[in-house]
Amino acid sequence: MKKHMNKYMLVVAAMAGFTLSTTAATIDDISSPLKLSVHEPAVYSPQVMELMRYDNHAAIDLNTGCIAPSINLVHFLDQDFDFPISITYNSSGFRPRNADNYVGRDWMLNTGGIVYRQVNGMPDDLKSYKETADQLCAYTGFLQVLGKNLYNPSTMKQEVVQNPYKYAHLKNFEASMLTLPSTDSNGEVEASPDVFYFSFGKHSGKFMINYDGNVSVVGNNGGKYQVDLTGMKLFSNTAPQNTCIRIKTDDGYVYTFGGSGYAPLEYNALSWATDYNFIPNPSKWHHEITAYHLTQIMAPNGRSLNIYYRDIDRLYHVDPQASLIPLNQQGRYENQTDLLMQYQLSGKSTIFTPYTVGTALGSGGTTASCYTQSNAFQIYSLNKIALIDRIETDGCVINFTYSTRSKQPFPVTNPAKQFFISCGAKLDNIRMTYNGSTESAQLTYDYALGNRMFLKSVKTNKEGSFRMEYNTPLLSEIPNPLTCNIDHWGFWRGENAHIALIPGMSYPSLQYSLDYKITTDHRDATGKRSDISLLKQMTYPTGGRVEFTYEPHKYSTIVQKNGNSTFYPTDYSLSPSLSGLAGGARVHSVRYTDAAGNAQKETVYTYGNLSKEGKVMYMPFYRHLLVEKVDGSSDHLRIEGVAFNSEGFTDISYPGVHIRYPEVTEHYLDPSKGGLEQKHAYKISEFQTSHSRAHSCYNTNEYFRILSTSGDTHIYTWFEEDYQKHLKHLVAHSTDDISLYYDKVSRETYYDENNVMRKKVDYSYEYLNYGDYNLCLFAPNISGRHMFNLFGHIGREYFRMLLPVSVRTTDYYGTQGEQQREQWKYMKYDVYGYLTEASQPKNKVDSLITVSQRKEYATRSGFQILPIAEQLYLGSSGKRQLLKSREMEYGLQEMPVGWKWNVMSKESLFDGNKKLTDKIEYTHYDKYGNPVEMVGNDSRHTVFLWSHYGQNLRARIENATYQEVSTALGKKPEELSTSAVDASALNNIRLQLPNARVYSCWAGHGKDITVSSAENGRNTYYTYYTSGRLGQIYRHNEKGRTEVLQVNDYHLVND
Repeated sequence: MKKHMNKYMLVVAAMAGFTLSTTAATIDDISSPLKLSVHEPAVYSPQVMELMRYDNHAAIDLNTGCIAPSINLVHFLDQDFDFPISITYNSSGFRPRNADNYVGRDWMLNTGGIVYRQVNGMPDDLKSYKETADQLCAYTGFLQVLGKNLYNPSTMKQEVVQNPYKYAHLKNFEASMLTLPSTDSNGEVEASPDVFYFSFGKHSGKFMINYDGNVSVVGNNGGKYQVDLTGMKLFSNTAPQNTCIRIKTDDGYVYTFGGSGYAPLEYNALSWATDYNFIPNPSKWHHEITAYHLTQIMAPNGRSLNIYYRDIDRLYHVDPQASLIPLNQQGRYENQTDLLMQYQLSGKSTIFTPYTVGTALGSGGTTASCYTQSNAFQIYSLNKIALIDRIETDGCVINFTYSTRSKQPFPVTNPAKQFFISCGAKLDNIRMTYNGSTESAQLTYDYALGNRMFLKSVKTNKEGSFRMEYNTPLLSEIPNPLTCNIDHWGFWRGENAHIALIPGMSYPSLQYSLDYKITTDHRDATGKRSDISLLKQMTYPTGGRVEFTYEPHKYSTIVQKNGNSTFYPTDYSLSPSLSGLAGGARVHSVRYTDAAGNAQKETVYTYGNLSKEGKVMYMPFYRHLLVEKVDGSSDHLRIEGVAFNSEGFTDISYPGVHIRYPEVTEHYLDPSKGGLEQKHAYKISEFQTSHSRAHSCYNTNEYFRILSTSGDTHIYTWFEEDYQKHLKHLVAHSTDDISLYYDKVSRETYYDENNVMRKKVDYSYEYLNYGDYNLCLFAPNISGRHMFNLFGHIGREYFRMLLPVSVRTTDYYGTQGEQQREQWKYMKYDVYGYLTEASQPKNKVDSLITVSQRKEYATRSGFQILPIAEQLYLGSSGKRQLLKSREMEYGLQEMPVGWKWNVMSKESLFDGNKKLTDKIEYTHYDKYGNPVEMVGNDSRHTVFLWSHYGQNLRARIENATYQEVSTALGKKPEELSTSAVDASALNNIRLQLPNARVYSCWAGHGKDITVSSAENGRNTYYTYYTSGRLGQIYRHNEKGRTEVLQVNDYHLVND
């Protein structure tokens, strides 16, 4: 086979942009005949990695065995914006290669949101793209297709399998990417759309550009979204542009990501191998954007919340090599604190070989590691990160203050050249000013475990101080980020472990078999020090604390690629009496104590049993063979080469969660009575486990031969059918994000302290729009020149939702639970995942059925989906009796500045005979969308007065019309909404409208209530401590004396 390969001028292949170790580079290399571009895996900042990992920040994530406590930093309360500013922790375990976040290791700033992507082929937003200078062609990303109706999706789905080359082909043998044939005469457009993912607030989902130029989007939990990519720019160089992505939600809001140069974006500025001195590669023509951060939230009423990010001089974006390398080489960066904070260094040791001859290929394999620690080489990435500078909205500014890290975890090889390893920021302070009211949070840090940065305390002037302690003992061996002592999933394996990135392997009796088994423990999890670096204790401002203990992850089922079947990932179950270690840690117990150290309550977590432990979600595939037919005979095969990859052969990122648990039990204990042996109540949570990977995730994949149009189809005759199947299936992209399936609860069972079942809740789910998918034609991005890229993939990216369709609740009564009562609830949805019908059976014949209707309305910049009707029936699907109903009507609210959106104008209630029983009309609104007058049944008038940009309700005036209140005020009531309301104005209303009932309360924007007035004008007063906590409530009696109604005394140890 080598003589055929030499025909195509093959040379020793190296990892794109990196230098291989001497051992690997000097072995005879056999490579793929194709020179397809290789997209290296993206390197994300710790902040982005955590935002990607979790959409649910519950205190305990039972499905993954992780704790996720949160701390509010400042309390931003706004009627128009649900915008928490907090930090959240993740306890998955110690991965020494992972960098620290700027709020401390394993903590995340839970503020704003991101859009990130899976790159297929090349990034969608690049133009004139060349991976290396010697490439003959320059390519344009798939964004070029936006708005252009190049292909009909329905027709494409019908004929793409029979004729894929109509939609994606290799233009010629020298081409390095699949392109759209229709664009070949006008600049080649790469044929593979990226898949984008978004996560902000309660929203998460994905979107992509289709071959017809439209954008498809789906939310993970239902709901309609629209994605506007008209502001997304094509980058032909590294110069900054105002590129942005806008996502519109069903409540009329518009979220903008990016849009102000590179400040809110993240990208890889530099990458290199071997050491910190950096051997310059050819200049970079593009930056690949790895994350777009949230920069603006626009409410339907025109109010906006703007997020501004720190930035650096333009020259560092345009040419990071010319501007950053001298700083490192010359060591002059002491005064470059802003620059140091804007970058973060990550690095790791790895082993990667192309197909090579002469590597351990004994018929039985080897019991020693294939490559030792000395064979590894180091790769580094210097990433430009996004740091929030300030957040602004009407009357409110939130400032973020940072400083540089004082210590770094990387080993120092040259004290004079430390700019790269000195990069990194830490968040020190957040200060919120809300019209004279101030809240702040101060964060402090400690360094441990080889200078890794741990959050030590958070002190807020509202709540007091939180203090954290971690498991950071003195170690005989402290791993730095370049350590080779990691398991299959990147977790540290503890001291005195056998170290090698490529473990030993055994092969079946047929030497050319593609399957293998690992025979040494060099990458196996050990269970040692599984809790290292994890949060051990958090002390609250009251002096009480919560304590956490952990244990190693264990599994009963592991995902493997089985060479005896399809080469798709398949589930392999261990023997019933066995379990394996999966690396990292799961929570074992959570104990709460008071300030005196007395334990108050404890929850212990157990995970299934030996046959029902965790399920490992992925396993790296380390070894790949190049197997050739001899003389064209399938019966005679020989190995032409073998390749190894310590990261595993894959072209997409591994799941952020490496293990999930199908069953977890929460034991509720009294710490004074001992442990699990005491009588105690408990709850068992079971999760979805029946998802068939092979059937649901991979069986829709189709493939085509890339070289079938270039006259070199004879290349495929060199490989037997099973080997071609192996090349195609091994790097197939799954069609579902199965994590969205596995984290769904299927059953919750509650037991009392006598082990008697008292309640059971069963949940059932179904996919909505099951067959809704978009095509994505791509070649796998595998580093090095391997045979995987001989095949193009006709991928299906599904845009369907997994939603609950039934809930069965069973309650058990009697001493032994011998009596039971069962209740069902069934749900139906429309195509967007909105609930249209919910039914609850009451007997064998009849059910209570609630039917909901919604309607879409346009706004100036987005859309609203609002409920318009709701009916309650008794009966069955065939015969129903109407019990009551409700109808809603809306009116268009328009402002002089051009904003328009829809507000409720009327709400009507009807009985079972459709007779009107009650009606409320909203006749006037202020410009912020707050109701100003409400009229009940054409007679009961209520007027509302607002202040401080419509944020605070200042008065409710009953038994007075809008016109009467306007006359008493001398102006329209809605004109008061922007500023504070003068108390004398309300007194005038009481005087001029003696029959009106006036209720009022007073506070500044963002402050707590200081005075409230009843309809008789009698005031109640509220006083506060300097920290903002409520101190006293009082009023004056008829004689003017103070009557104290309430006094609050706080027990704060850490104030």
